[in-house]
Amino acid sequence: MNVSRREVSALLAGSTLVSTAGCVDFLAAEETGPAIGPTDWPSFQRTARNHGYTEAGGPSDEPTERWRVDLPGGVGEQVAVVDGTVYVCTESGSVHALDAKSGDEEWAEHDYGARAHCPCVVDGNLVFGTETGDIVALDRTDGSEAWTTELSGPVAGPTPAGGELYVGTTESPRVYALEATDGEIEWDVPVDAPVVDYPAVTDDAVHVGLENTAMLQGWIHRLDRESGDTVWRRDGTRMQSPVVADQTIYAPSLTMSMYRPSGVYAGEMSVSGHILWTPAVTDGTSVVIGTGGILATKSHDDGPDWILELEGRPHSGPVVADDRVYLAGDEAVLVSIDYQQGEVLWRRPLDGEFGTRPAVADDALFVGTSDGALYAFE
Repeated sequence: MNVSRREVSALLAGSTLVSTAGCVDFLAAEETGPAIGPTDWPSFQRTARNHGYTEAGGPSDEPTERWRVDLPGGVGEQVAVVDGTVYVCTESGSVHALDAKSGDEEWAEHDYGARAHCPCVVDGNLVFGTETGDIVALDRTDGSEAWTTELSGPVAGPTPAGGELYVGTTESPRVYALEATDGEIEWDVPVDAPVVDYPAVTDDAVHVGLENTAMLQGWIHRLDRESGDTVWRRDGTRMQSPVVADQTIYAPSLTMSMYRPSGVYAGEMSVSGHILWTPAVTDGTSVVIGTGGILATKSHDDGPDWILELEGRPHSGPVVADDRVYLAGDEAVLVSIDYQQGEVLWRRPLDGEFGTRPAVADDALFVGTSDGALYAFE
């Protein structure tokens, strides 16, 4: 389906973000989740709310390759970067800690069957889920096991927030809250479809996407953070990980549905007939959405509004670092875009069929590929 610039403009112009002042007092990301260093990227999309935004700068407009490392399996998702160390899980089930400056391996583990998802760093540990249904914490300094907790199936997540971890499972689906220090289960609740990747967590709620791929059905659930009780659920189509920003919950599916914390429908953004990837949301001014080769921003304050038709289809969602947007496409081409103007600044081919969602930290951009290459650009 081809979407013209005029059609996209009309769709975006018709969407609104509805204020929910008085419904919920949303905290800053660092208050909801663990404290985040200004140049760190400790979990999926960096914050407990899945913002995908950092004020830290990324590579220069003439990027150079700081290093490249070839791993034993494909890289399927973002890496985590904390205190000068890059953490990555591969499709072969291995977990690696690499020096962010040199790419030298600090340690590696091959025995846990890690899912090729983004791990998280919390309480001195690296935490990740496995295909066999365990959630594992390793001491991030040497890779020794801190704790392991058995869950009901392959793990989606985790998202760290306020001393807890929030995860879902894709078989015998449930949503869990665990103590980050020892993996003890605080609560778990059944849900009626597999959980999609990473929950978005606020001060009082956990937002999870569910998806039945065979039926092309999806749902967004808001759970009480203290008890796990369902506050509300809304129907959609194939869900991606949700995002919470300001007074709006973004539920990406075939369109971008938006809800108030009370569950009231707050509008929709529709860019093309393709599945929307999880967006990146800045510090309250704009949301960036990539789908079907269309990248767009929608201002909900004084931020930029623009639409850009890319060459090829993005494989995963964008991230925003300072005044740049970064994403990788199906043909493993890394793209940098001016956040204010919507202009492509540079493209960089990578080895592989597709590239992952980037992470920006330690004055560099880190991106992996389906062929197992992990790059650092500066």
